[in-house]
Amino acid sequence: MSQDELPEPPAEISDLALACIAYVERATGIRLDYTMETLPILDHYIREVRADAVTKPEVVEVTAAAAGAYIGEVIRRKLPLGWFAPPGEYRRWRIELESVFLSVNPIGIAVEAIYLQPAEGWGAHFRMRPEDERRAEAALEILPQISEDEFYAPSSRVEVLEIIVDAILGSIDEPRRYTADDYGPFRAEAIGEALDKGGGTH
Repeated sequence: MSQDELPEPPAEISDLALACIAYVERATGIRLDYTMETLPILDHYIREVRADAVTKPEVVEVTAAAAGAYIGEVIRRKLPLGWFAPPGEYRRWRIELESVFLSVNPIGIAVEAIYLQPAEGWGAHFRMRPEDERRAEAALEILPQISEDEFYAPSSRVEVLEIIVDAILGSIDEPRRYTADDYGPFRAEAIGEALDKGGGTH
């Protein structure tokens, strides 16, 4: 599907992603354009706002919601996926990939990038089937060690996501398309217990 054919996301996601673009442009003078190459710029912006954000919880949620929507939209332009985004319920949001069974909350990714630590209840771990998680772990074992800041950076998390997707697809004989019907029983907090007993892969 070309960029022009990509359907519009839900209005709240679009508005938040545009807010992220405005925040980053105001802070850096650079306008984000939903390409993978802009994620290091978002990394830099999050580093700049981190000190203020961690002392003001209300700022964390505003910043993370905008950054997470943007991250999700960047991924959607790279990998086919659907959004699960109940209005205002940011902890329950997920992007749900179509080519493999994998979901994650990109707002949770942004929250963890701000705090530089796991954020309980934000769904920032990549959730997948146990057999696919084993394939993901094997693919990630060969990566070099990186700093904590790099580990939580959105650009790194999206790069890891791509590696995981490639590893899973490389093991599939019969490709299929996953839809909201497939993800429905495993959404929100239930997905962790049902698929990986509370674990998950970053």
